[in-house]
Amino acid sequence: MKILFFMKGIVKSLSKGDVFRNIFSALLKTIAFFTVIAAIVGFFWGFDKLHDDLGFLTYEKAFRIFSALLVLLIEGWMLFQILWIRSDVISDIPESDYNVVPIVAVLLKTTGEVISIYIAVGTIIFWLDGGYLVNTLLFERGFPTWLFFSSISYLRVI
Repeated sequence: MKILFFMKGIVKSLSKGDVFRNIFSALLKTIAFFTVIAAIVGFFWGFDKLHDDLGFLTYEKAFRIFSALLVLLIEGWMLFQILWIRSDVISDIPESDYNVVPIVAVLLKTTGEVISIYIAVGTIIFWLDGGYLVNTLLFERGFPTWLFFSSISYLRVI
């Protein structure tokens, strides 16, 4: 008869909150890992496209575009750090009567930090390259925006 009542253990683990903390902590670490990989791939992809257009650009413009690509790489590292730190914060949340509320609070705080980085870095990149990455790489060359969780996706809207 005990085998038919298997939900008791599942309900106990859900009420403790360990399941939610572990799931969301692992999810943020996974997103952080893919974000830094996408930033590296996006940097080298943009550098390759910059190298193709080097004959048509002035040295100042090429330097500004390269600086924008470096800012994108730094942005990926910043996002990685934020997501990794917040995943540790989620895993360190103590047990309480309300388990999901502190997790949602940390996720909302993380969302605000990520959006502020997108806006700040997007503004810096647009200022540095004058729209070259947006116009040339996105619209003329078909930048794989699904691959790169970065300000390029934000700038595409502008």
